[in-house]
Amino acid sequence: MRKLTPEERLKHGVIVLLKKEDYEDLKRFAEESNSSQAAWARKLVLSGLQRQRRIEKSSKDAAALRQAELEAEEAAAREA
Repeated sequence: MRKLTPEERLKHGVIVLLKKEDYEDLKRFAEESNSSQAAWARKLVLSGLQRQRRIEKSSKDAAALRQAELEAEEAAAREA
């Protein structure tokens, strides 16, 4: 079974497991803002997906930078 992309997870729905404290916070925020808990859960999931995308992008950028540094070192070693 393949891993779903973030977009597919949003399309098909996501089951979110929350700690009891997080659930209580979610419930309180929903009551204070007169919105549904599902809306707050979607907001939490979306922010989590955005955070995951940023982490993935920064790790890809770091890997590309390391690769460029290695290639530069190899080129310098060949010239010497």
